[in-house]
Amino acid sequence: MAISFSSLLNFGSSPKRRQVNEGTHKTLFDGSESGAYTMQFRDTLSPLDNEFFEVAGKGAINNRLSELFMTRLNDMGLETHFIRRLNMSEQLIRMADPYNFRVTVHNVAADEFAERLGFGEHEILSKPVVELSHKSRELEYPVIAPEHVDALDWAGADEVEDIMLIARRVNDFLSGQFFAVGMRLLNVTLEFGRIYQGDYFEESRVLIIDEITPDTCSILDLQTGTRLDGRALGDTSPQELALRYQEVARRFRILGDTGPLELNENFGVIERGAS
Repeated sequence: MAISFSSLLNFGSSPKRRQVNEGTHKTLFDGSESGAYTMQFRDTLSPLDNEFFEVAGKGAINNRLSELFMTRLNDMGLETHFIRRLNMSEQLIRMADPYNFRVTVHNVAADEFAERLGFGEHEILSKPVVELSHKSRELEYPVIAPEHVDALDWAGADEVEDIMLIARRVNDFLSGQFFAVGMRLLNVTLEFGRIYQGDYFEESRVLIIDEITPDTCSILDLQTGTRLDGRALGDTSPQELALRYQEVARRFRILGDTGPLELNENFGVIERGAS
């Protein structure tokens, strides 16, 4: 008997738990271990200039993609908040104090960056450009300078320098990962947090947090020149967006061991062999 997609998403989830926070794409709950949260990936997508809408299967795919990239970064010695995946849509993550800014590394001029600086769309930059932005959806994530971060006491100058260095290393790693499966990473947006150490919280270390998925990466198919992420929408329908996420998952072979993903009649993800 076929297993419904909603059953797969809910498998292993606790029916009663305290919600800690709800973002645009994810929800945090109390974790099953001390010092940890359960992070649930949802199917919602909400660009700044659009209302929320559903992209069926996105949450499950993003959960698996973020698990893949975060695990590989941990193995490289670039520490992340990821502990382990719990089920199709959830993973266990370490608690961290998030910074009030995020970091975007641009390899190719695209979307708002290209418009703001007068570049041609998808014009390759001579070298990656690192930008900081205030983590405020209400203000539409304005670009800020490292001096803003220091002056506002969000992080020290040394911390910002370390974070920007880590962001460049993550960008190099991801660029290679995507290129190996026929895609170009146009840009990636990363978030970071602190974990405090010592009895008096006098020391801290930086973690990569949030997610690494087509919600936070702009990706171009090298063969067709089409976008394969959820950041460039235009008149794209939710069904077409679902196919974008599906194609990225297929390239990385993360869902289904015997072939590419399929979509059912409701555009939900079906793993090969699921029955």
